[in-house]
Amino acid sequence: LELKVDGFSHKLPLLAARLLSTLRAADFTASSFANVKEALLRKYRNTGMQVPKHANYQRLYALCARAWHWTALQPHIESACLDDIAPFIARALASCHLEVLAHGNMDRAHALALAVQAQGVLGHGCAASA
Repeated sequence: LELKVDGFSHKLPLLAARLLSTLRAADFTASSFANVKEALLRKYRNTGMQVPKHANYQRLYALCARAWHWTALQPHIESACLDDIAPFIARALASCHLEVLAHGNMDRAHALALAVQAQGVLGHGCAASA
């Protein structure tokens, strides 16, 4: 999972904490799940239809050491339901690794505080490297 948050540095900790706590709670509605699922399936289907996107996807797929092709993922996404999400997130967060890249006008102390805050929100299973 990759989460990118940018904007005004004084609001980043609040925004990041809100996003991570929403992810941790896994309190999604059926309609939002259906919308995201359909958008993801449409994105994967369209990848194979547009030559530049397809070529770029195949190039990245060949370069990744561990990856699944979208054609292998598609049946699993189609069969996924809302009840699958909360247990999956709990398992993923139980053994996650956190890396934080902060740049711009955020100093080292604020970046470290943001990483500690994110680790606190994600729970005890989340490991962070300094």
